[in-house]
Amino acid sequence: MHPSNSGIRIPQKINVRGTTAFGISYVVTVPTKLTGSAVRRKQFMSKEQAEAFAEDEWSGFRKQGEVYLFCDFDRRFNKLLRHVGFVKTERLRKFSALERRALSNTSISSH
Repeated sequence: MHPSNSGIRIPQKINVRGTTAFGISYVVTVPTKLTGSAVRRKQFMSKEQAEAFAEDEWSGFRKQGEVYLFCDFDRRFNKLLRHVGFVKTERLRKFSALERRALSNTSISSH
């Protein structure tokens, strides 16, 4: 299991076409206890990619519950971008408010 105690498994799969084996891939299996419905499977060429996907699924589930797993990657990425944009906007607002206060304080003290 990866991450440990998550229930997410990453078994190796031998890729076969006809009678010829031509490589190994890794299949991430997300269990129904995390998805809330059917088992979710996704296949990767490298173990590192599979582990990264499994960690992403597990951390997302822990943070947002089952709703996270129903969203596709693009939707999650866009949500992140909106959040980052919001944080930047808030920082600019706070900065401009502080800047206005500083300017008003200097103009009062200079009179």
